[in-house]
Amino acid sequence: MPAPALNFLLPAGRLRRRTYVASTAVVALLGIAAWAALETWVSYRATWFVHLPLLWLLFALACRRLHDRDHSALRLLLLLIPLLGPAWIAVELVLLRGSRGQNRYGADPRRRRAGYPPISG
Repeated sequence: MPAPALNFLLPAGRLRRRTYVASTAVVALLGIAAWAALETWVSYRATWFVHLPLLWLLFALACRRLHDRDHSALRLLLLLIPLLGPAWIAVELVLLRGSRGQNRYGADPRRRRAGYPPISG
């Protein structure tokens, strides 16, 4: 099992809605700050180095959130459908609750507590 700090980089596992929204906001703000700093201090061309890591982090977060809904990350292909695809993915990621209990991607993140065994029932 990877270190908890590396879990942020991996698309495996489940992610609660609240954690997804907060993590996505942090990644977006850090990405914007890095982009602005590179554009100011280096050049506009240097900002391309921000895009790939930023997209990977957002992809990993979206995969984990879809796993919480018990869906494969392939569902992100819906983003290719103009207007309706991105709207549906946004609903799935932000508005709909994750599946209750264990699913094929792991234990329910709402049931886990740090340092305590999972709650039965």
